[in-house]
Amino acid sequence: MRIGLGRSRAFFTQRKRSAEEVDALREALEAHFPLAVPTAFRPKPYPNPKARNIAVIGGGITGLTTAFYISRQIPAAKITIFDQRPRLGGWLESERVKVGDGDILFEWGARSLRPDQGGSGAFAIDLLSKVFEDEVPLIAVSTDAPASRNRFIYYDNKLVQMPGMRSSWLQTATETCYKLLVEPIFNGLFPQLLSAELNPPGRAGSTRDESVGQFIRRNFGTTLANNLMSAIFHGIYAGNIDKLSARTLLPRLWHVDTRDSDSEDGLVVKSVKLFGTSFVDYRYLRARTLLAGTRDPQVEHAPAFQVVQKNHHLLNALSNCSMYTFANGLQQLSDSLISALSNNPNVTLSSSAQVDHLAYDPDRQVINLTTSPTDPSSPSSNSASSPPAFDYVISTVSPTALSGMSSPPSRISERAQQALDRVSHAVNVMVVNLYYTSPDLLPPSLAGFGYLIPASVGIDENPERALGVIFSSNSSGPRGPGAIRRTPRQTAAELEARRQFLEKSYHIDLGRDTRIEAIEQLEKLAREEPEYGKASSDLGGPSLIEIQKSNLAIYEAGLQHQIDLVKKEEEEARAREAQPDFDPDNNFEESRVGQDTATGTKLTVMLGGHWWDTWADSDLPTEAEAIARAKSLLARHLDISDEPEVAKARLQRNCIPQYPVGYRDFMATVHKDVLAPSTGTFDGRLKVAGSWWQGGVGVNDCIRKAFETAVALREGWDDCTGLEEYASNEKWFLARRAEYGGGRVLEPDMKSIDR
Repeated sequence: MRIGLGRSRAFFTQRKRSAEEVDALREALEAHFPLAVPTAFRPKPYPNPKARNIAVIGGGITGLTTAFYISRQIPAAKITIFDQRPRLGGWLESERVKVGDGDILFEWGARSLRPDQGGSGAFAIDLLSKVFEDEVPLIAVSTDAPASRNRFIYYDNKLVQMPGMRSSWLQTATETCYKLLVEPIFNGLFPQLLSAELNPPGRAGSTRDESVGQFIRRNFGTTLANNLMSAIFHGIYAGNIDKLSARTLLPRLWHVDTRDSDSEDGLVVKSVKLFGTSFVDYRYLRARTLLAGTRDPQVEHAPAFQVVQKNHHLLNALSNCSMYTFANGLQQLSDSLISALSNNPNVTLSSSAQVDHLAYDPDRQVINLTTSPTDPSSPSSNSASSPPAFDYVISTVSPTALSGMSSPPSRISERAQQALDRVSHAVNVMVVNLYYTSPDLLPPSLAGFGYLIPASVGIDENPERALGVIFSSNSSGPRGPGAIRRTPRQTAAELEARRQFLEKSYHIDLGRDTRIEAIEQLEKLAREEPEYGKASSDLGGPSLIEIQKSNLAIYEAGLQHQIDLVKKEEEEARAREAQPDFDPDNNFEESRVGQDTATGTKLTVMLGGHWWDTWADSDLPTEAEAIARAKSLLARHLDISDEPEVAKARLQRNCIPQYPVGYRDFMATVHKDVLAPSTGTFDGRLKVAGSWWQGGVGVNDCIRKAFETAVALREGWDDCTGLEEYASNEKWFLARRAEYGGGRVLEPDMKSIDR
């Protein structure tokens, strides 16, 4: 039995083991890690026949991605996306602003993605390869770029550069040791680490979770917790480390600390004893297995070189980068998803529609959904005499919103309501974007991504209650004229020849012919055995013939869409070439390779977060006050006295969910009492996805969860509610260097299932 991780092999084939040990490992794989092996998943021949009419609540990145993957995995399904806001896309919002010498791009939400091809980043890459028809408009930040190498923390009235990889290992080691010894931010770190290891503070064996702050102080000391970790968690979660869940947000460290309950060693010694061993989360192995095994009907018969070529381009572009974005910001991703869904006749986008009520009908096995318009001038979303019924509903909105939809409260248990209340808190963040005309506003010594402000910095040094500052221009690609790339345009004659080729190819396309042949064979079988055509309709779903015809229609629509795109380009080229001033020697197309054609400097200041948890709405700063506070902060921290040419602020309310101590247990309760088949109010027909429910705020994690939700829906896994992983303890694999043959090998960590 072999389990892949790069050049990995099954670990227990690399060592001498008894037959009993091998049998125990095999049984563990089958019983506790059923989808760890890449070849373990084979999709059902036809999608879940119960999934005919599906609602997605929430039109942010999770909702859009979920609908996109469902539309590809279950082509015949009718999908409706509901969002109470007039604009779809959620927190992915990018704004282009005109300035004196060009234009700039401001981000109001997430601003970059990480490649992370061994984790959730693989799912973002898969999505990009499907949603962008042509070349993906990436702006990749190299691992050698200052924005990748240099991160700062503000402490003791100055910016302290964090240790990181330099040009050589010797330089890295020398610089790291020097900083650890002389910088005040690290004062007391070594004595505290030594004390924690010599006298490791005990923890009750029954403790199921603790705060990040308590966990770090117990294992590493106050310096690391207060000066470093609090800053990092300000940057990611805008949260208070003394309230966030260590088990949820530091899962590997938590596992190392708890896997050997009999050990009296501290966490550092435990880690040293495991040197050369890393832990791989079973969730990611399972998800990668689903990704590898899922057949996409829209590309299954596409010419192989087209798929490989696009993926090869993506992987090459991301092979040496630490983060990436798009020429028009991250909103370009959500806009592309909206465009793809808008062109699908089976998808309905319903914005400005508030979902008021969900009611499960156990007799019909449907969820009745009631909506109302958030814009009074809009027509009612439920103009029919009865509310629409959906076979499945996927909710990506907050626990508070879901609880309100499930009212009256008697519909869910009291303990489930309490669990929903405990995980319903999110923080407000004021985002302030500023643009300065000077391209050299920051000195070379501060070339980097930006800086964070730890909780240990007092109010006298941080009266603005800032979380950090991002040097936005350093991760936006080339600035000025270099942000525009000029490439020769195809002529009308060339486009005409390409269109004619596509039109001829339409009638001999292998994928189309294969689908037509399958339909003809099914129709022949149905004529010979009339019951055959109804075989898949026992549960009320479409017949096999109907599924194949829907698949063919979508495939043909995709082929026709390619022809229409070329035809449109051809018409535009003819109109352009017909202009009197047309110059064939200057026939170029301009595309962006950088976000800003202006040459100045962008900065982004983040204010608030958990600092404002106890503030009333009337205490929150206005946009003008936030801009003034940001300018004051920059003047004091960076000595910037210039006036910005553009300054904008926006309060993002409840934008980052907070994961409290006990988060996993609360989610397990919601899974069992609200969502799960048999025991839950909605009997497996309601699923959840998104940052509120997955213990992570990253866009990559949202995309991964959306993909998993679509696969679970296609396969008819009603027990996969989006929270099923919380119903049991975390499961891990050990990754170690092979004893022979090179590479790394995996084996189940038996201690993760014996607890």
